Amino acid sequence: MNVIEITEDNIDDFRDIIPGDIAENIGRQPYHCIALEDGKDVLPAAMVWEYKHLNDETKPTLSRLSWLHADDPDAGNGVFTEYGDTIREVEAEKSMFLLPEAEVSGVEDVYKSAGFDLKAQEGEELTVTVGMLSGLDMIKKGKTPKYLSPLGTLMTRSFRRGLMNCIFHTQRERVEDLSCLPMDWFEPELSCSVQTDDKITGMLLVHKCSSGRLRVEFMSASGPDAKKDLFHMVRFAILQAVANYPSETEVIIPRRDEASRKLAAYFFPNKKGQASVFGERKEN
Repeated sequence: MNVIEITEDNIDDFRDIIPGDIAENIGRQPYHCIALEDGKDVLPAAMVWEYKHLNDETKPTLSRLSWLHADDPDAGNGVFTEYGDTIREVEAEKSMFLLPEAEVSGVEDVYKSAGFDLKAQEGEELTVTVGMLSGLDMIKKGKTPKYLSPLGTLMTRSFRRGLMNCIFHTQRERVEDLSCLPMDWFEPELSCSVQTDDKITGMLLVHKCSSGRLRVEFMSASGPDAKKDLFHMVRFAILQAVANYPSETEVIIPRRDEASRKLAAYFFPNKKGQASVFGERKEN
């Protein structure tokens, strides 16, 4: 079988097998995809992963798997052999994943054969609906301050400068390539920013996935009234979502760090993440 690299140049040939919300990431700097091809335009195995801390000399490089397809254990072992050779080139110290049980169940033996230790774990993401957001008390009172601006009103240059300022002043976990994502990756009517002394000091950025789900990609504020600014940005985004999207639209809230976990628990104290499987293995 041949090994092929799937990139933004040929991804359209494989959208029937790679889930849309995964495929849309192909072409982003941290994401990589390889597949085994049997010569009959069939992919017995394929996988997508992203590198973490690849350009950060203060942290070890990690690889986080986001999707795996394998028709059988032999095909799975084959694609993992190629994967191992690839990540060895960047000296990745560890591979890991946290995926819903339903996605792992058909390839669990492949992961185990590849050396992953597996355990049950709650999913990192919290999934709610716009209808659930519409019931929150926070949207029923208050006004949107004048210093809050929808993303759609910003010039690209202002957005880029503001984003870099927010990244510089936050210690929160974030998507690896946030500083490189184009402005149109984010929904202009849901995303917003706040300003302090004519400088953008806070942003809430929402991406609309290929599936139609909404994902909170970044949320941070560093001004003197940071907590209040976060409140106003969250309230604005919720009001816009309720006004512009069907109630059944799913909203994904990543819980990457303690601050985001506390925020999610505050709004949805009884909501849990998906039943998932965590896997990891050390790399040579």
